[in-house]
Order: sequence, then structure tokens, then C-alpha cells
Amino acid sequence: LSAEDVKKYSLIASKLRAQINQCASDARLLLTGDNENEQSKEMERIATESEMALQKVSQCEKLCLSPPKFQVYKKAVKTLSLNSDIHENEMRVTLGKLSNVATKGTVDVYCTLKIENLLDAHTSTKRVKFATDFEHTERVKIVRDKKKLPKKMKFGRLHIELCQKKLFGHDVLGVAVVKLRPLLDSASLTETVTIKPENDRKTVAELGVDIKLRTPAQSEGYTIVEKQFLRITEYPQIPMAKTTRARRAQSQAIPAKQQQQQLQQKPVRKQSEPAKPMQTQAQSTPKKAVDANLPDGLTQEMVDDPLAVSYIESFECIMNEIESCTQQIAQRNGKGCGDLSDRIQELQTNKSILEAQVSSGLLTLEQYAAKIKQAMVSDLKLAKYLKTQNRLEETHKVLLRYKLMKKEMEGA
Repeated sequence: LSAEDVKKYSLIASKLRAQINQCASDARLLLTGDNENEQSKEMERIATESEMALQKVSQCEKLCLSPPKFQVYKKAVKTLSLNSDIHENEMRVTLGKLSNVATKGTVDVYCTLKIENLLDAHTSTKRVKFATDFEHTERVKIVRDKKKLPKKMKFGRLHIELCQKKLFGHDVLGVAVVKLRPLLDSASLTETVTIKPENDRKTVAELGVDIKLRTPAQSEGYTIVEKQFLRITEYPQIPMAKTTRARRAQSQAIPAKQQQQQLQQKPVRKQSEPAKPMQTQAQSTPKKAVDANLPDGLTQEMVDDPLAVSYIESFECIMNEIESCTQQIAQRNGKGCGDLSDRIQELQTNKSILEAQVSSGLLTLEQYAAKIKQAMVSDLKLAKYLKTQNRLEETHKVLLRYKLMKKEMEGA
């Protein structure tokens, strides 16, 4: 891959990861119209699709293909303004970083905070030369009255005084005022205020102020937000990985094709040329006999590769196999684990698809149970047949898969 392609892959992956986290965290709070669940489900769907897209993008990058094409689209969502860590009857006032202090030398300073009929407090003393952080929080008790609280927020002000502590008394270096009116329609108010002496335009310092309510004082607390989402529009053509079954199928298909060509050429052969089609038929006879001896419900592909990911139908079996592969990689310290990593990737993809089918309603519990029961029947026949062939290790793993599915059905 070129440096530009690597950069594009990194950009797509980072945006998809951020989108997954954002949608998952917002799913509980996002609302559409009067239906509280509709947009929440939509966010969960976007998160699931983004997870599957991220896995495909990773696979494309691993195969050194050109980056997928994507587009960024905007969507208006209705979000709830809520500070869940604050109590219903609480207002939280925080003074943060004091910066750009215009004093000579190092001084001891503190701040006083006043809101009429609500707050009268002061911070601890800080020694400062250029900047410091007060890290001071006041929890103010309020009454959630539909008439009085909006009035207090509409006309209320937070008065701040920056004072220099001296041996006797103190000097007021400057003042600042924060209007509480934005809290009528928002649960949070964050500002960096400029502290100036009264009747003077000279800036003494700048102070970070953060004021929070649980919900806005007046409105319902819903905000229309336009968010950006990334969608993959076109993937590069991915060459199919040649699994063990595919290689066997291909190797079996080539002789069959040769046999057909030889049979077609037989009438034009010279009499002196030996008749090779008879030998080919003799070679193919044992293959047919093996297929004929398989129990009902089993195929040659199942016998050739009984542990293939495509035969793992159960969610519990998928999770167990992912854990087993992860432990094997850890035991090898990640060395020579390419096959295991590919297997985990394939298992993760199947897991995501199964979860998406269930969450979207495409796969019901009854349908899933019927699917698992059919897989149990096949695995039991497969284990018995493998035992007759003295393939004991594969027999043990197939039986373990059968027992996990049986336990899952008993739990359901």
C-alpha cells in the first residue's frame, strides 16, 4: 500500500470507531418525535453496521486492496440535554483555571462567589504568578418550581471577585459577572470570563466557569443537533480466501474436467494409443464408494474439514471458539498466528451478523432454536463417523460443540 492509501485506511477506521462509540452512547438519549425508541434503535443499527464495515475495511487493508469509497452524510437528531450526575434539586458551580494573571511577582489569591438568595462562598487561597487552577466546586440547593426557578435563572447573575490576600485584610483585584439566563434552555453553561477592576478596562486575569443543572430550568431540554455519519459506498473486490475445502474442491474438479475431456477425445484416438479412460474410471471408483458410505446428512466437505467456521451455528460456540483462539495466540506470544487471527476475524464477522439479525427481528428465537437443533443432529452424526475413522481429536472437538449447543438449548 502507498502512504496515501495507508493514511486513507487510518482515517476511515478512526471515523468508524468514533461513530460506533458515539452511536452506542447516544442510543439511550436520542429521541425522534414522540417515539422514544425509534431513533434509539436507529443509532444501535448504525453502530452495528459500522462494526461490520470496520471489519471489512480491516480485511481490505490486510489484503492490500485500494481503500473503499465512502461518503459523509448529515442527519438531524433530537437529543436530550441532561447531566445525569447532578441531582434534581442541585445546581453545581465550578471555578477552574485562572490564567493570564497580570500581577507583579507571585501573589496569594482567592475568589468569592455570590448569587442572590442562592450562593455566598469563597475558594481556598492559591499562590500564583502566571496561572493556577482553583478546582473549586459549590453544590447549591435549588427548588424545582415551574415559576420561581425560571425567574431566578432569567434575572440571576453569578458575581465573582478575585481578591489578593494580604497580612491584614485583602485587596480586590477585579470582578466578573456571569448571567444565568442560558440555563433556561440548556442544562450546562461554560464560559471563560474576563476579570477586570471596577470602572476599568484593564484585564487582570481570565477564569474558567462551569455551571450545571440536571435539566434546563424552563424548556423540556431537547436540542436539535446535526451530526455527521460515515457510510461505505463501495468496497474493492476482495479475492475469496482459499480455505481447505475450496482447495480440495478445486483439486477434485480438475481431474473431473480432464476425465470429461479424455472421454470426449476417445472416439478420435488412434488404435495404437492405449485406452487411458479405463484407468481414470478405475481411479474415480473409490471416491464414489467413499461418498456412498457417508451417513445421511453428511457431505464430503463436512468430513474433510469438520472444524470449519461455516459449521459453527451457535452463538455460544462462536464465543467459545473466539476465546480458545485468543488463548492459543497468547500461549504462542503472537508468533505464527496468522491462521488463528484469520479464524477470529471470520468468527467475529459471523457473530456480528448473527447479532444484527436478532436485533433487527430477521431471526426469531424459534428460528434460531430450529437452526441449532438441526446443527446438533449433524454434529452428532459427524462425531460418530469421525470416531469410526480414528480421528479422535476432531471427534472430541465436534462433541464439545454439540454439548455447548445442547446446554444453550436447555438454558433457552
